[in-house]
Amino acid sequence: MAKYLVRLMDGSNLPLLDESKGDIIGMKDPRMLFVRSVSQKKNVRVPWTSVLKIEEMLDDAKAPADSGDGESGPA
Repeated sequence: MAKYLVRLMDGSNLPLLDESKGDIIGMKDPRMLFVRSVSQKKNVRVPWTSVLKIEEMLDDAKAPADSGDGESGPA
C-alpha cells in the first residue's frame, strides 16, 4: 500500500507511487509526479503544478476525512 497521499488542486486524493516497488511510481521526472488513479485503474502522471500537498498515510486503512479544525476525534 502507498505510504503517501497526494492531494490535487481539483480535490482528488491519489496514492503516491514509488518506482522501486513496481506498483509505485517515483519522481524521476522533475516536472511530473506519478500516482495511482483508482478511478482509471492505472498509473497516471500528474504535473507538480496541480499538486496541493502530499500527506503521509497513517496506516494501510483509508484515512478519515480531515475536518480542517486541527483536532481529531468526535465533535
